Parts: sequence; structure tokens; C-alpha cells
Amino acid sequence: MGWDLEADVVVIGFGAAGACAAIEAAEAGASVVVLDRFGGGGATALSGGVVYAGGGTAQQAEAGVTDTVDAMEAYLRLEVGDAVSPETLRRFCEQSPAMMTWLTEHGVPFEGSLCPVKTSYPTNRHYLYHSGSELSFAGVAPPAPRGHRAKGAGTSGRVLFQRLAAAAADRGVLTLGQTIATAPVIDDDGAVVGVDCRSLRAAPRWARLAHRVLHRLSRKPFLYAPKIGRLLHKPVAA
Repeated sequence: MGWDLEADVVVIGFGAAGACAAIEAAEAGASVVVLDRFGGGGATALSGGVVYAGGGTAQQAEAGVTDTVDAMEAYLRLEVGDAVSPETLRRFCEQSPAMMTWLTEHGVPFEGSLCPVKTSYPTNRHYLYHSGSELSFAGVAPPAPRGHRAKGAGTSGRVLFQRLAAAAADRGVLTLGQTIATAPVIDDDGAVVGVDCRSLRAAPRWARLAHRVLHRLSRKPFLYAPKIGRLLHKPVAA
């Protein structure tokens, strides 16, 4: 079997989750290739850049907020019901402060500037806020602001992604944009050993440029005018 490219780990999709996976693999000593059908960023770059975390994060401490793993877990159990197992939820809450430390150490900026009011999204003066409905359950679970917004003007998902992408690049991760994974390659023992792809990387420059422009034009309409977004997106996704 011949390969166009070889790596220890192939990550499909280059948003925040893909970037974090690539960084972890690279730091463990693996060679890593990331594939993204567009140019990277995904939903993360379009988002508000908010990470839900608690249990005593550094940003909560900076703001003078008291929060515990038990309080975070009690609130989330009311919200998520049986959508996740008790073990998974507990682990998420216990690892929450360390997760924020990891993101900060990999270049994502956060701070404990506390928003004084409940809001759907804070202004550029505030980066810690009540992003959930904790205040509505105050009689059952002690509330705390757990919305950690990456520091950046506007909707700061772009900052969150760009810092993680830079951290991945610094660790030698190879990113292949305009490349779509089409099927896993499975050996005779049933193990996944690779992935088949289609790519525009060898296409004429005008084709790659047209693909980027159409994708850029279709992203925002998807949020506010889905029909228009789908119309613009159709030739890009083909």
C-alpha cells in the first residue's frame, strides 16, 4: 500500500478540539497531520470564544469568586440530566481548573474581569460571566460565573482558535487545508491505518481562491440566513 504522506496521528477537522488533540499528540512525541476541508477554525472561530469551566479556576480566583467542584457538578447535573454519565460529568468538573490552565499555557488569553450583570454575552470590558442558568438554581446549587471568554474584541472565538493553531504549528503539526477526508483505510485485521482524502492543494490557484472566497461568504449567512448560506455553501462542499 502506498501513501502520499505518513504520520503517527491524523486529526480530521481543525477547530479548537482538533487543535487541542493535535497539540497533545505532538507533545507526546507523535508526528501529526491535521486535515481540514476549508482553512481551519470551524465553528470555534465563528463562536464567542466562551469556555465553560469552574470548580476554582485561576480566573475565578482573580475575580474573588468562590466555586467548588461539587457546586459545579450539582448545577450541571440539573441541566444535563442523564445526557452524560455521572463519572464523565464528575471528571469534567474535577479537571476543569486544569483545563483552563492548559489553555492559558498554550497561549489562549483569559482574565477574571467579572461582568456585574447576567447577560448572554459580555462587553469587551468583561471576560468572566454567568453564561449558564446558575442563578436560577441558587436554592439547590451555589451559583458561580463559569463562562470564561477568551480575551479579544468582538466575538472572540477567532482569538481562541488562532492561539491554539499557533501552538500546534510551534510543535511541528502539519496542517493541510482544503483537504477533505473521504473514508478510513482499514487493514485486514480491522484496524484503521490511514485515511483517503480529496484535496485542492494541487488544483489551479484560481480554483483554490474561489473555494476560499465562497467559503468565507457562506459562513455568516449560515448563522443568520440559513437558506442563503446553504446556497453559497453548496459549490464549496461539492
